[in-house]
Amino acid sequence: MAASGATAPATIAGTLVIVNSESLAAMVILECANPGAPMIYTAESCPTNMMTGDFNYGAPESILIAAGVAQMAKFYKIPSYPIGVGMDETPRDWDELKAFSSGLGQMCRGDIGSGFGSLEDAKVSSLTQLILDVEAWEYARAYLRTFRVDEETLGFNAIREVGPGGNFLGIRHTLKHFRQEMWFRDEPVILDLSSNGSLAEIAKEKVGQILSEHKPHPLEEEVQKELKQILLNSERELL
Repeated sequence: MAASGATAPATIAGTLVIVNSESLAAMVILECANPGAPMIYTAESCPTNMMTGDFNYGAPESILIAAGVAQMAKFYKIPSYPIGVGMDETPRDWDELKAFSSGLGQMCRGDIGSGFGSLEDAKVSSLTQLILDVEAWEYARAYLRTFRVDEETLGFNAIREVGPGGNFLGIRHTLKHFRQEMWFRDEPVILDLSSNGSLAEIAKEKVGQILSEHKPHPLEEEVQKELKQILLNSERELL
């Protein structure tokens, strides 16, 4: 969590030097303590607001640092968690929610994200905000998908089939690919916009519904036995 200008150099490259040094040092300590233990290359870094001293998560440099973190982790072939994904404030309506969800923070291609439900620069968290963040993330995923470029997807045969002046609506190639290739959903995945109230009120209502109705799937019996054994082994070692 190196902060440019505060706990790291004011430059992006210098911040990445600190991030990388800390991560490699943590890896050495972990390997000494527990050889072979897995590790996640983690750095939720951002520049410091030099006028207030606060973390400036909204600065564009945060995204550039995150991209560098993800690239370094790929160099070492380690899973990465480069930046949080929460919005850190409550949007007022559906259009604003979509605007928040451009997915820039995740275009650095890390493996893990956090920050869902976070508010006030991670000082507090909210279940209502959690719902809104997940909704925004569902929309942002459309920006992050990959797509094939090959003979089938280039569609040369489909183009020949349609010909000049035709359209692609009724051909088999369109039916085969449009669900995977095109984003055409403009409604929330979680929220019910037909409900009365503001977006935050609708999200709060959804929180109450989930807490009252959700029943988590029970763990498999073998998994439960393994967890109990881990706890017993830990108690023996501690006592």
